[in-house]
Amino acid sequence: MMINEVCARLFDRFPEIKLVTVHDSVITTAKYVEAVKSEIENAYLQRLSIKPKVTAKNDCKYDEILLISHFNPVQVSFTI
Repeated sequence: MMINEVCARLFDRFPEIKLVTVHDSVITTAKYVEAVKSEIENAYLQRLSIKPKVTAKNDCKYDEILLISHFNPVQVSFTI
């Protein structure tokens, strides 16, 4: 979902965007943080009908790089 949906949409909207996926995260420049967050939320809402908690961290060595993590455990239960 991250590559085929989130990244594909971002490359369509912003052909010049620089990003890298790492498991459940996307590394990008500060300029595109809000766009990446929005695409992650939209992909999860469309595919799984849940709104993930999306956070940005600047834990990288360089100030202009931010890590966008979308993993937020969701417990789903149902009864028959």
